[in-house]
Amino acid sequence: MYQYPPNYNNNNNRLPLTPNSISPTREPKDIMMEGSTSSSESLNDYPQEITWLFFRDNQWVPFQSNNHYKIEQAFTLGGIYVDIKDFNFPHLKSIRVFPTRMYLSYLGMKYRLSCVIQG
Repeated sequence: MYQYPPNYNNNNNRLPLTPNSISPTREPKDIMMEGSTSSSESLNDYPQEITWLFFRDNQWVPFQSNNHYKIEQAFTLGGIYVDIKDFNFPHLKSIRVFPTRMYLSYLGMKYRLSCVIQG
């Protein structure tokens, strides 16, 4: 397993649940135990620090703000896809986003995804 430098993530503040915020030196069972200590906590308690974008018309376009959490949750939990309604595609009931494969599907076209970590 790859070991990050000792000072890689030494911030003791609460971080969003993303692959980059979990220290790779910790065991999965420790992470699971930590997450189950308080049943009142949810992923909504964490600040949003990830912005998801897609590439269309030679520019990166952000999704609607309420969709960032949905996409990040699917990515973090290893989901295959998530269906979202977004104002960038006003005539569609929903679009299918494949965050782990980094693309979205729209009318048979694949658009590249990217995420920006803010913080």
